[in-house]
Amino acid sequence: MKDKVAKNYCVSDKNCGALGKKGGVAWSLQCWADAANNESASVPAKVENKANLDALDNALQPRPDGDKYSSGKPVWATTDNLWVSPRYNYQEGWYHTADPTKEASWTETDKALWNTCGGDDQCAPKEPAGTLCCMNWPDQNNLHCKPKDKANTEVFVGQMKFTP
Repeated sequence: MKDKVAKNYCVSDKNCGALGKKGGVAWSLQCWADAANNESASVPAKVENKANLDALDNALQPRPDGDKYSSGKPVWATTDNLWVSPRYNYQEGWYHTADPTKEASWTETDKALWNTCGGDDQCAPKEPAGTLCCMNWPDQNNLHCKPKDKANTEVFVGQMKFTP
């Protein structure tokens, strides 16, 4: 990418936190925090666009061969043009296209249901008994075996924040 300098644009607050790729290069929309008590608005923190995108991909995408990507790469790694909506905590779905210049070529993909357990007893064989439990991850539509200490605590995956 030629231009790696952050730029300021006016966007709808519904798009704050959006992530994507253009021509294979990861990007994000980070919004300024509103000014309070006669102070200046604060500049958004610098984010690692590719790392955030890969983290979200890993949390949201089912993998065909268990917990590993068949190609060794995140699903979105093979997509050059992508837009991931931040609405509904990134659970809404994403859009991708081979040709971003053609508006009608964008395809929506809804987040798939992805359950890896149905109860705590299905988690026990993976780790010592009692260390894992079946919990909502990353939303109420999906269940995964995760360490018990993550239950009822705020978790960050990339830019996504949730409490299992």
